[in-house]
Amino acid sequence: TQQFKTGESFLPWNCDRLHRLNADIYFPMLHGPNGEDGKIQGLFEMSGKPYVGANSVASALAMDKIVAKILLQKAGLKVGDYIYFQHNDYPTIKKSISETLGYPVFVKPAFMGSSVGISRVDSESGLKEALDLAFRYGGKIIIEQGLKIREIEVSVMGNDEIMVSRPGELIPNN
Repeated sequence: TQQFKTGESFLPWNCDRLHRLNADIYFPMLHGPNGEDGKIQGLFEMSGKPYVGANSVASALAMDKIVAKILLQKAGLKVGDYIYFQHNDYPTIKKSISETLGYPVFVKPAFMGSSVGISRVDSESGLKEALDLAFRYGGKIIIEQGLKIREIEVSVMGNDEIMVSRPGELIPNN
C-alpha cells in the first residue's frame, strides 16, 4: 500500500502522483464518471500501468448508454425500444413518449453509472420531475420502454482463456 503524507490527497486520475505507485497490478474499482467511463483506464494505459477490466475504449463506449445500445443493435442483438434527447424540452419529449414508447418508461442520464438519476415513470404526471432529475447529471438522456423482464448478470473474465461466472438474477425489492 502506498502511503502519502498527512493532508496530502491521492486521486487516482492525478497523473503527478500515479508514478509514485508501484503495484504489480491495479484494480480500478470505481463507479460512475472517472471510474467506469474509460478515464482511469486511459490513465493507466498512458502510464504503462497494468490493470484489470475493460480497456479505455470499451469502458467509454459502454458508459454511454445510447452508444452502447446502437453498437448492440449493429451487432444484431435485440434491445428494448428507446429514445434519447439532448435538451430538456418537456412538450417534445412527452409527445415522443406517447407516440413511440408508451408508459411505463425509465428516464436515465446517458453517462452515469449504477442507478444515479434514474426514474421509473408510470404516467405522464411523473415525467417532468424525472426529466429534471436526469438532466441534472448531464446534457444527454435516454428514455427506455419499461419491459417485463428478468435481469440476469454474468461475469466474463480472461483474455486467452475465458472464464464465465454462474448467472445471478437481480431481483428488485423497492
